[in-house]
Amino acid sequence: MTYIEKIETKSIISENSFFLIKGLFTEDSKEKEALGISLKKIGIVDPLTVYRDNKGDLHLIDGMKRHAFALDNGVKELYISILPEITQLTDIITLILYTRREDIGRSIINKIEFICFALSLNVPDHWIFHNLCKPLGLRPHRTFLDECLRIRSLPGLFKEFCHEKRFSYKQILNLTHHPVELLEYMMKQRHALQLTASVLDELSANIKDYIRANNISFQDFISNVQFTEILNSDLNPSEKTRRLREFIRTLRFPILTKVNSNILKITEELELPENIQIRWDETLENKSVEIVVKIENIGKWGEVLQAMNSSKTKEGVKDILKEL
Repeated sequence: MTYIEKIETKSIISENSFFLIKGLFTEDSKEKEALGISLKKIGIVDPLTVYRDNKGDLHLIDGMKRHAFALDNGVKELYISILPEITQLTDIITLILYTRREDIGRSIINKIEFICFALSLNVPDHWIFHNLCKPLGLRPHRTFLDECLRIRSLPGLFKEFCHEKRFSYKQILNLTHHPVELLEYMMKQRHALQLTASVLDELSANIKDYIRANNISFQDFISNVQFTEILNSDLNPSEKTRRLREFIRTLRFPILTKVNSNILKITEELELPENIQIRWDETLENKSVEIVVKIENIGKWGEVLQAMNSSKTKEGVKDILKEL
């Protein structure tokens, strides 16, 4: 059972509290500023919640911002709601879940940080599955907790990016398979590029594979003159990202890139009407050509037939099939 006491502010452990979730991304600066104004005008109304351990130390559970405000503004004593040492850790974790549900639920990264926080307190796995994963909309499996710990070990800037972009669990997990130094580097470029989860995964995978295939270091790769020229160009983020993807794809798949380039040149030289399109599998796995005809006016039918039956078109398709 909890009870309320008036306690010296500086005696409360906050930054080193057992119950501090360090990796949680919380409110934005406007919300923080609004809370600060409210505390200055009204003061601290609600008691802070703490846990008293078997040594008598008081570990802050809820009220980090109120406690920080009190320290900064010379409030020497605070009313606190104390949970005694007999309180079960699982009960405290449940309390934190429902008092900080909004913060925890802001992103998948926050949910994972909370799961890892519970793991750090050595509560049973089955309890986490039933009492935390279900309320948070997570579907745990046999390796779920190991995956959460792997995600938690990623660079802070990368996790912040995942939080901002609201990446899914699967998207984040896919990105954990890339070298940390590569992810850290991509995060340094995030404002210059237009990065989605799929683009980040594509760039990272192709860079990683190219480095391994050519037995070079990551530093050797980022010293590439063409690579640095693209990154340091004055292009807008969208165009810079497009050119970077194209450049890295060319490095990683030189033959595939050359074949696709040759086919594109052939289709352009055919000068077909706009309502005739030639398509092919750019991965080169499907060795066929697809010719798509779009008719909106029957008067165009003759033009289409003439273009399709021309020797130039037939030779062009023949050349494309040879490339494939």
